Amino acid sequence: MVNDTAGHSAGDQLLIDISEQIILALRDEDILARIGGDEFALIVNARTIESALALANRVRQVVCDYDFVWQGRKFSISCSIGVLHLSTLEGDQEKILSSVDSACYAAKDGGKNRAHLYLPEDNKLIQRSDEMQSLIELRSAIEESRLFLEYQLIQSLTGAEASGFEALIRIKGLNGDTIYPDKFMPAAEHYNATWQIDEWVIKQCIEEFSHIIKNLDVGFCSINLTADAVNNPNLLQTIKSALKKHKMDGAHFCFEITETSAITNISTARQTIDEIRNLGSRIALDDFGTGMSSYGYLRELPIDYLKIDGSFVRNIVKNSVDYAFVKSIKDIAEAMGIKTVAEWVEDEEILCCLQSIGITYGQGFGISKPLSRQALLDNRDDIKQAQG
Repeated sequence: MVNDTAGHSAGDQLLIDISEQIILALRDEDILARIGGDEFALIVNARTIESALALANRVRQVVCDYDFVWQGRKFSISCSIGVLHLSTLEGDQEKILSSVDSACYAAKDGGKNRAHLYLPEDNKLIQRSDEMQSLIELRSAIEESRLFLEYQLIQSLTGAEASGFEALIRIKGLNGDTIYPDKFMPAAEHYNATWQIDEWVIKQCIEEFSHIIKNLDVGFCSINLTADAVNNPNLLQTIKSALKKHKMDGAHFCFEITETSAITNISTARQTIDEIRNLGSRIALDDFGTGMSSYGYLRELPIDYLKIDGSFVRNIVKNSVDYAFVKSIKDIAEAMGIKTVAEWVEDEEILCCLQSIGITYGQGFGISKPLSRQALLDNRDDIKQAQG
């Protein structure tokens, strides 16, 4: 914030001042080093974990009590601290630094301006470590071109609409297995690495679909956007450039945003939606029904499709409440001129129930499993039959 609002000279002076403040809280034998942009490491000889935590909180308080003033502007500073006692961990320097770094991030996640103690059995730190490994795997996959797309049929249930596909991102693991988004997307979101995914998916999907549409009678392809994409200034230009490069009409594509990301910043979401629709593309609101105020936002968002969250669809035959909920979504959407897509259609019984309600589209393993582009083309007859 200081760099962005007051300039890097101010940021440099802040680092010097903060260093001097921290040193005031230390003993002569303690070792302080700056190891990153705004990251410091401190090595102390503490006999107990309690004394180490006490020192960490003393440092934290010194930083909090200091007001940085630059050209008449005052900035309040805070810090998050990860604490690790070397007796609790065996390993090399890299493992030690990685572990205490995880503890520091846990302090940030816990609300910032606090100290968090590393413990090997700490579930939060284990989760953080797993996420960091997932992020490393994701970045390697991008560099090594191991990302790929699969396409799942979105089947028209009324017969009055053209069926489509949803593009789903995957990673080919080093041992040949397939790694699904639930394994790497949380890490990408946590570490603000989602734009690389959005950019790759948009470019790759538009390129691949330009070949698919020549061989299959299909109306559209749906592309998932991450929550951060709605706020990314590069989004529209990326879509425009990919469409132009592959000579594709924007009308062939639908962009999915989650209900949560849309309502978090509804004015920005609406602007992004309007810009995408101006390209001729359509918008789907994904995971609909999971938000507490779902219906209240529909009037403010110019969308074309509601994708009903699968948790309400999978038990629709046996659960009268889920049935009523899905039907209410369909009724509201229909009144607003919005088409509906039911996710997690797992069998013929669910499919028939959705048809009887009047849901526009169905998607799930009971209709078709996701297939690669080549598999789609190799099985075009089966796909055409599934399209009805």
